[in-house]
Amino acid sequence: MTAYPGAENSVISSRHICISVALYLWYILFLLQCLSSVATALHSGFLPYCEPVFRRCVSLIEQTLTQNYVSDDLLSQIVSN
Repeated sequence: MTAYPGAENSVISSRHICISVALYLWYILFLLQCLSSVATALHSGFLPYCEPVFRRCVSLIEQTLTQNYVSDDLLSQIVSN
């Protein structure tokens, strides 16, 4: 029996959010590893792309951390009810 109607769906959704954020972070790590290999292979040929690529990587990491914070907040709200 659940604490309130629909609680099962809320918990599943929260778990889904947490898993989605974890997978997103995992994909970002693979992307950064691949990007590192490309930059190493191109040497100075990668210089024109350094700044925009760096900004995009920082943006992706920031988005992931924000999503993680939101999912943790949603999960704590559901658990406290």
